[in-house]
Amino acid sequence: MPVSKNPDAMRVALATCLLAQNKEPERACKLLEQTQGTTQGVPRADLARRIGRYAWALGACNRRPEAEAKIQEALAKAQGLPDADVAGVHYFVGEAWRALGETTKAREAFQEAVTLRPDGVTALSVEKALAKMDGTWHAWPTQHG
Repeated sequence: MPVSKNPDAMRVALATCLLAQNKEPERACKLLEQTQGTTQGVPRADLARRIGRYAWALGACNRRPEAEAKIQEALAKAQGLPDADVAGVHYFVGEAWRALGETTKAREAFQEAVTLRPDGVTALSVEKALAKMDGTWHAWPTQHG
């Protein structure tokens, strides 16, 4: 039995994991590039988030002009979607700005994400991203004697 009937979903998931761990940004970029052409049947919200992830990958590869263009494309694609979907796009836009070293813009995007969706996975992802920016994120709990 195949692992997934949707290889693009697997590519997006793997790329997201790589980016979240600050590992192999070039590989993440290539994985997301492979999904850019397959848009038929993909809901607009998923496409907007996919473009946002791609902006993050481009930012992590220091491809600023392309990352900034994809940030704008993701935000445009998100217009008119439900708040929860727009929040997810803003989270990925925040990660893209963070990867580009634009902490003020990253914080603004993260704040917008939490304003639109104050609970759930997006809010937790924003909390983690802000902790990484503030230097208070630890992947494993620290041991207290």
